[in-house]
Amino acid sequence: MWSPPVIANGVIDRYEIRLPNPRVSHDDLSNLTVTVTDLVPYTDYLATVLACSSGGGLIGGCTESLPTAVTTLPTIPQDLAPLAVVAVSESFLAVSWQPPNRPNGPNLRYELLRRKSRQPLAAQPPADLHRWFNVYAGDKLFHQDKGLSRFTWYQYQLLVYNDVGYSTGQLATGVTLAGVPLHPPSLSVQTIDHTSIHISWTEPSLQDLQGEVELYTLRVESSHLRRTLTFPPGVDSTVIGDLQPSTRYRVSLQVSNGAYNTSNTEVNCTTEDGEPEGVFPPEVVPVNSSTVRVLWSPPVQPNGAVTEYSVYLDGTVHATADNTSGSYLLGGLLPFTVYDIKVEVCTVYGCVKSNATQVTTVEDLPADIAPPHTQVLSPRSVRVEWSSPGQPSGIMLGYEVWRKMLRPCGGAEWGSSVTQGGEGSEVRCSYLQCSASQGVCVASCYQPQRQVCCDGVVYTSKPLHLCCEGRYQPSPNSSHTLCCGGKLLPPLPDHQCCGGYYIPVATGEVCCPDPGQGRVSVGVGDACCGRVPYSPSGGQLCCGGVLHDGYRSQCCGGTVIEDTLVCCGDAERGKPHTPLTGLSCCGEDYLNSSTSLCCVGHDGFPRMHPAGNGTVRLQCCGSEVINQEEECCNGVGYNPHRHVCADRVSSGLVTEVRRQSHLSMTECHLD
Repeated sequence: MWSPPVIANGVIDRYEIRLPNPRVSHDDLSNLTVTVTDLVPYTDYLATVLACSSGGGLIGGCTESLPTAVTTLPTIPQDLAPLAVVAVSESFLAVSWQPPNRPNGPNLRYELLRRKSRQPLAAQPPADLHRWFNVYAGDKLFHQDKGLSRFTWYQYQLLVYNDVGYSTGQLATGVTLAGVPLHPPSLSVQTIDHTSIHISWTEPSLQDLQGEVELYTLRVESSHLRRTLTFPPGVDSTVIGDLQPSTRYRVSLQVSNGAYNTSNTEVNCTTEDGEPEGVFPPEVVPVNSSTVRVLWSPPVQPNGAVTEYSVYLDGTVHATADNTSGSYLLGGLLPFTVYDIKVEVCTVYGCVKSNATQVTTVEDLPADIAPPHTQVLSPRSVRVEWSSPGQPSGIMLGYEVWRKMLRPCGGAEWGSSVTQGGEGSEVRCSYLQCSASQGVCVASCYQPQRQVCCDGVVYTSKPLHLCCEGRYQPSPNSSHTLCCGGKLLPPLPDHQCCGGYYIPVATGEVCCPDPGQGRVSVGVGDACCGRVPYSPSGGQLCCGGVLHDGYRSQCCGGTVIEDTLVCCGDAERGKPHTPLTGLSCCGEDYLNSSTSLCCVGHDGFPRMHPAGNGTVRLQCCGSEVINQEEECCNGVGYNPHRHVCADRVSSGLVTEVRRQSHLSMTECHLD
């Protein structure tokens, strides 16, 4: 309500009421009263009236009155904020709130009501269920509600008062925390196959868990895997895949009720066997022309117990070995032949083959050679024909035709006599007498100035001639000529004279002659085993002139024995013995070193002397035994306080012994 202006200064055409907000325009000039609504209760406003004039061709204007203070009437609180309920423990809920956005009056006060809506752990329905209780009244903005029941639902309602009245807020629900679980959950694991397992569990009861399930935590662990999975309530099983075959896993389950976790329930299980993984190609070592040694290592990942190993030869199973073996001697092969060899590893689940290893057996001497056919063409010529060997056993490099001419031997032209030896045997003694200026050529005298002795035959000396295996032959260049097979040949690089043949022998190869067959063998290696080239460092063993597999073996006395045995002697002369503590070798004997002495003489042959318990008082002197107090002089002991070891001494004992030894050696030398 307002009055018109005292001095209008024009025609008033409108009014505007300002609080200052809101602003209300008023055009009814006859009514100077306006009711303003939608104001905020219990709020101070400054009200002004703006009067505006215009018309008559004048611009006019507006004038605002002085403000008038006015306060709206109070009412009940409005726009209440929701309650915040936080669970602190099993018996403690913290409730807080904010003042209303529109108090609408003075003297704000709060009243908090609470009622119990659900108590699952109670054996019987509680008496105070759904009953409201006034738990707080005052002007604070929070309340600590203690002494509540475990794992129970509570509803709260806030009443906000001012001097006019009160308003009621929305319901808010809080749940006290669950208690410590009493029993862990049950868990079972079942193996599905070699890479997956089925895990199931039962949901704990409210009493066992002292609350409801909030989360399941499942762990699957092994020596090389650690996997953690979580599941919401309502899930009671799962399948775990991508596991390793034949592996032991520990499965544990833990249940959370929001406040506490149960203890772990653990179950161990082992996945089934799977097929092996990481099977490497075998290592193949040639032993001879018909045998190779196949070596293999266990698979990188067996995925179970290995039941057997199988050796495949050119795609066909040749042999089967148990799971403890790591090698196999593959025999019955053809010489100089390429083979594909694989190893198959088997478990209960399945078998896996390795990649193939190609190996070529070594060459051997040709076999199945038919006799040649001869045809006499004339008194001075013969036609010789032959066929290829039935078993070449290698690359045929060529043929050689040998001819042997039979002729009678000439009679002896030098003195001889026959005497009768012991036990009816004949001993023939011969003699030859030549002058001092002559030389002796087996059974002939010759003049070295004009004659040459060539393998027992005397030839007249000729220039540019050399002796070569019994023949005195002309040589175009005597300083650069070598004799091989009865022929004088110029030297060639990477060639050797072997068994009467001048043949190429490359670096890293060796030539092995076979005098019985008149042949030679050239192959990779650095030694000969009979007539076969081989390399001692390649896993092969030469024993008794025959090649053997050297895997865990040794040669002793011409016999192949295990390398775990003790060989007393050497490869040609020796005896095998089982190793025993306190025993040592003495020649070919295996003796107790605490009761015997082994002495080696100047000839290198050992001799054993039983000494009982007196070994500590004795010592070796050559092949004999002397006391520890004595010193050794050429196999004889002497007292160093009374004698010296020399060619000439005052005492005749040692000298006599040395003379006897010297005469004995001289006699043996004369014999």
